[in-house]
Amino acid sequence: MWGLFSSFSYSDEWKSLEKISGTNPKTALSKLDAIEKQAQKEKNYPQRLRCILKRNEYKSYFEEVDPKSTIDALDSFRKETNDDVARSVATLFIAKNYYSYFQRNRYMIRQRTDLQDVLPDDIREWTTVNFQQQIRLSIFDALKKCDKIKSVKSEDYGAVVDLGSDSRLYRPTLYDLFLSEAMEMQTLDETHQ
Repeated sequence: MWGLFSSFSYSDEWKSLEKISGTNPKTALSKLDAIEKQAQKEKNYPQRLRCILKRNEYKSYFEEVDPKSTIDALDSFRKETNDDVARSVATLFIAKNYYSYFQRNRYMIRQRTDLQDVLPDDIREWTTVNFQQQIRLSIFDALKKCDKIKSVKSEDYGAVVDLGSDSRLYRPTLYDLFLSEAMEMQTLDETHQ
């Protein structure tokens, strides 16, 4: 779909990047910039999202990374794009990043006193309720354009979503994938209360 007539091979670029990411993360970041520039030029939203998600992974090899920087980058992408499907995918990844941060730090977060109707600017000050609310809001926002995401095959966003071996059967569209992810986040959240 994207880049059908381009000589640029995302697959080759990612393989090359993965080879050097652990040993030379700064070079990996510059390669990542080139991939992102090409994806932006072609309006290849799955590849742009993949770049956003990978950026902090590579930065973390040589500097401390703000836990909210990926969320902020996804939010910026979401605001700048006109594509409803890409915006929904970015929003789902915002929910997944909130969820992941909560899971990694849940012991510490659960020790905090709940703040009534207050959402601190710094995610490191959020309470369990703040995370639950923001995850739910992001999931609902991601599903807003369900008519559009129902018509997109999950494999169209294979560059950025984990398809698994049974996705064509159980999660053939982005809508199915979103519901699966949403149920997983809600179910795991309920088991850790």
